[in-house]
Amino acid sequence: RTALRARLVQGLGGTARDPESAEKARELVLSELAKPGSVTPTLLNAAVPIAALGGDAALYEKYLERSRKASAPEEHDRYMYALAGFSDPALVRRTMEYVLGPEVRGQDAKLFLARMISNRDIRGLAWELTQSRWDEIQKKTGDSFGTGLIVGALGAFCDATRLGEIQRFFQAHPVADAERPLTQTMERISECAARSETQGPKLVEWLN
Repeated sequence: RTALRARLVQGLGGTARDPESAEKARELVLSELAKPGSVTPTLLNAAVPIAALGGDAALYEKYLERSRKASAPEEHDRYMYALAGFSDPALVRRTMEYVLGPEVRGQDAKLFLARMISNRDIRGLAWELTQSRWDEIQKKTGDSFGTGLIVGALGAFCDATRLGEIQRFFQAHPVADAERPLTQTMERISECAARSETQGPKLVEWLN
């Protein structure tokens, strides 16, 4: 029941962006931040990233502070990775600086960037920043596996314009051993774009 409740909260607040669920998640997180241990870890794991989705700079600071002071790796990661959920453009840019700074390890940076790109609210900006900071990202992550995670996350795009843009970027910036993830990403975007074009109008008509 505890696990099911957390999955339901994630589905409503994270996937469906239900306002009431998001507000409740924020209440839970603020309660936990004020009194550690007041929310069960399973529910907290779902609530923390949801609260970040519409979070402001004040909440961002609380997450950053809690991650820095965390004594347990799980708590550190819970709040650190949730920074990828904040959608304010200024905070997105701040997160990119944080990811490429000394506090974030290279092995965490690739996962962090993949999460930013996977976030539909900031995907476009995250990809733009990734392109502009590509050399730093390559130096930070240091291996093709890290690049593969980032390339794989780009598969969440769903339009032909992005498909061509991504293809051109990696033609100009080839990455060794990342050909397979790139091919899979191109296929996912292409299939999604085609499906959206053919089925999107039908879905809108049905919903209306």
